[in-house]
Amino acid sequence: MEEQYHSICETVQKMEASFAHFSAHLSMQMCLQQQVHLNASASVEPQVLLEFKEYATEVDVDFVRRAVRAIGRCAIKLEKAAERSNHNKKEMEFSFLQLTISIIALAAIAQTSFVQSACDSDCVKGFVAAHNAARQTVGSPPVNWNSTLADIAESYAAKRSADCVPQNSNGLYGENIAVASAELSPADSMKLWMGEKKDYDHASNSCTSGNNCRSYTQVVWGGSTSIGCARVTCKTDWMFVICYYNPPGNYMGEKPY
Repeated sequence: MEEQYHSICETVQKMEASFAHFSAHLSMQMCLQQQVHLNASASVEPQVLLEFKEYATEVDVDFVRRAVRAIGRCAIKLEKAAERSNHNKKEMEFSFLQLTISIIALAAIAQTSFVQSACDSDCVKGFVAAHNAARQTVGSPPVNWNSTLADIAESYAAKRSADCVPQNSNGLYGENIAVASAELSPADSMKLWMGEKKDYDHASNSCTSGNNCRSYTQVVWGGSTSIGCARVTCKTDWMFVICYYNPPGNYMGEKPY
């Protein structure tokens, strides 16, 4: 059992590298320290802590929330195991104040835009699939996910989390932005951008009647080969979505496809 606990602590160390926070390490170290005092017959459910290993590669809000719950269950299991053992209660006492601080800290991490803006595996697949489905309709080649673009998107989404203003970052890449008062999935975001298709005239390579169609043309721009996106729930309770494209599109005088 002790090997399993060491394995969990190693997993949390890897998680720390991603989150750059001490909270999870502190809580898990406490669990390890308490486990060392338990005898072999003490029933501490290993699966409670193995939940960390299952979710350690996910850098998203769901992971943090599940981590918080796992830490709480860890505390309960260890306390019960300590009560069943014959060790001195003071020696087995769990520092619930420290544990509470750690849980609060993790909960705070769960509310930060850094975590919320990260795109998990389903989000990544959703954005790539939605883009490629749209691009296929006009014969543009498919795009791939670029983690560097995604990191830049996360950073800018975090900046916009205070106000959710759909303001372009004016960076080196092509970009599309979507905002809404409700949650925006990759498909929802794409629906907004593709809604501009009706305003694009391919023959004249221009937007009709002064309408905006540059989000649509960027989505289907044949020269763009990679994307990176992020979503964040703003303090206003609106959602901000941004996708970056490289190479950028919408060059003056060039058609998207």
